[in-house]
Amino acid sequence: MVFSVISGFVAIMLETVRKKDSENNHGYSTISIFAQGPQYSLIALAEVFTELTVMEYSYMEASDGIKCFSMGLHQAALGLSYLIAVGIEALVRKTRPDWHLSDLGDICGGDSQLESFLGILVLLSVVFSLIFPMVTRIPKKRPGYTRLR
Repeated sequence: MVFSVISGFVAIMLETVRKKDSENNHGYSTISIFAQGPQYSLIALAEVFTELTVMEYSYMEASDGIKCFSMGLHQAALGLSYLIAVGIEALVRKTRPDWHLSDLGDICGGDSQLESFLGILVLLSVVFSLIFPMVTRIPKKRPGYTRLR
């Protein structure tokens, strides 16, 4: 979660620099596409750590009978989230076919608020990063269960 938050801050900084650059160059940005490399690397690192944590939980903490089920449940939740995203996009395309045209004037300058949207996402990530440890620390009392330290 920390790497995704850092990636969000990098994206906000890059978007701010890109907007200033496009204002100085008559609406065209001269920043290379490779400037996004650090944020993509940080997101990839965050995804790797998330997958490793899920695998560790599935194989170390889950009981013997549901280890594979726990991993399968994670994969199913991931697939369902992608399906929901595609469904939302299809719904938006059906109800407003010109939705992507409304942002064309904002691509290189203008009044786009991408950095504000990224700020909201970073704020939500920070809030969830603070809530998640508190929720996972709730002790679960099971008979015959001894937690290894």
